[in-house]
Amino acid sequence: MDEWGEFRKELMQDPEVREAYDAHAVERELARAVMQQRLDRKVTQREMAGKMRVPQGNVSRLESGSLSPTIATLQKAAQALDVPLEIRFGSQIISVNK
Repeated sequence: MDEWGEFRKELMQDPEVREAYDAHAVERELARAVMQQRLDRKVTQREMAGKMRVPQGNVSRLESGSLSPTIATLQKAAQALDVPLEIRFGSQIISVNK
C-alpha cells in the first residue's frame, strides 16, 4: 500500500473522520457518476464546461465530490452530456431533463 493509502487507512480509524467521510457519500457517488458519463462520451472538462456555460473549475469541483450540487447543476451537466437525469423519491421517479 502506498503512503496515501496508509495515511487514509489510519485516518478512517478515527470515528469523527469516518463520520464526516460517510456524511458525503452521496456527493462522491454523484461525482463518480458525472465523471464516468463524461469519460464514456470522451468529453473533456473544458468541453463540458463550455456546454454548461460555467468555468472549467466548476466541472472539476463537481467531479471531485467536494460540493453538494444543486438539481439545476445536475440538469446542466446531464444536458451537456446528453444523458437523462432522473430522481427517485420513494416509488416516484421524476425525469428532470426531458
